[in-house]
Amino acid sequence: MSESDSSCIGIASAALDNGHDDFLELVIDLSSRLAGSQCGQVDIEVKDALRRIVEFFNADRGILYQVLRDEGKVFVSERVERSVQNTLPPFLDARGQFPWLYEQILVKHQT
Repeated sequence: MSESDSSCIGIASAALDNGHDDFLELVIDLSSRLAGSQCGQVDIEVKDALRRIVEFFNADRGILYQVLRDEGKVFVSERVERSVQNTLPPFLDARGQFPWLYEQILVKHQT
């Protein structure tokens, strides 16, 4: 795990410690909204859920990836960025840029 991964986990843990009930409320609300959304509304609900998660953790961005196992890449299927600096490309080389992610998701969890 990289230093930046550890840093992100530390920030997330602190946010959860300080707002455990708020986080549970957020998760319950997001789950019920997603489960109850109509077909045409799912994309809108996912984007809104990602935005709310970014706001909760006071993060710069939130990204939802789609895994392309055969190519060893991840596709950015949804993103929320609070600033436009350092935007990410639509495709990332998971093997090169996120070796731990690649190992954990793309290699160990193949079905």
